[in-house]
Amino acid sequence: MTKNNQYILFAHCTLPHGIKGEFSFRLLNEESRFLEKGSTIYIQKQNKNETLAELKNDDKNLIAKKITDIRYGNKTIVKLEDVLDRNAVEALVPFDVYVCEDDLPELNDDEVYLSDLIDLEVIDASNQKSIGRVIDFYETSVQVVLVIKLASREIIEILYIDQFIEEVSLEDSKIYVHLPQIVE
Repeated sequence: MTKNNQYILFAHCTLPHGIKGEFSFRLLNEESRFLEKGSTIYIQKQNKNETLAELKNDDKNLIAKKITDIRYGNKTIVKLEDVLDRNAVEALVPFDVYVCEDDLPELNDDEVYLSDLIDLEVIDASNQKSIGRVIDFYETSVQVVLVIKLASREIIEILYIDQFIEEVSLEDSKIYVHLPQIVE
């Protein structure tokens, strides 16, 4: 995968933690624990009317912040530079947390970052026809779900599992899927 200095949505923060100026982050992927003291993150005030596809690479509203302390556990607790108390935390939340793609760990050849799937053209693997675009994703406690906007403007969701995802081609900006059968 070629990295190109894009900003990747990493976590959400809607709550302060305690009274000492700490934040409670909700990581999009609980296994993503590569941030450490001294890492730079980028925060952006939340706007629930925008999809991830609309936010992708929009860095005009990002604010760079250095992490001065981070603890992983049931929650990810973060202390940021120049945020000294709960009042300062409350003035910032809610916000989304981004990281620079260049700072992400390298992946194996058969792996992709979920954020790279945003805005890929979705191809029906059975007939090779374009059916829409990936506009979002979310994680349940069990698996990842892709949110796809069809050409008809309908929204569907597909599990990101081998039974539905045939191939991801970042080079061609396409994802080949097997559509689930609808039983009425």
